[in-house]
Amino acid sequence: MAVACPACGRQTGRVHAYHVRRLADLPVGGRGVHHEVRVRRLTCRNVEAIRQGAAGAVQVSDQWQLWHGLAAAVGKTVIAHSDCWHAGPPRQTRARQQRRPPSPRRLAAWLMT
Repeated sequence: MAVACPACGRQTGRVHAYHVRRLADLPVGGRGVHHEVRVRRLTCRNVEAIRQGAAGAVQVSDQWQLWHGLAAAVGKTVIAHSDCWHAGPPRQTRARQQRRPPSPRRLAAWLMT
């Protein structure tokens, strides 16, 4: 059964979800009065009505999605660089070793010769 959209007035019968409402009233004859009603939550296909209904809405990821995405990115980076870690630190070439300043003992030995 179609009803009018509260935002734009167009007829819509598109069901978004069903919800159960629990109603209660004062006791009658010493017994509680309870009733459950299943209600529909409808959605409108009119984009403008959706924008009017939630004009300032911003989609925000929940914490699990953020951590899951971060963990996946870290895992990919670890896998991409795993060869670097298995090989160990880069070996220093002879030229690189000579660029280091000499130790005090070597400097003294060099000056004595």
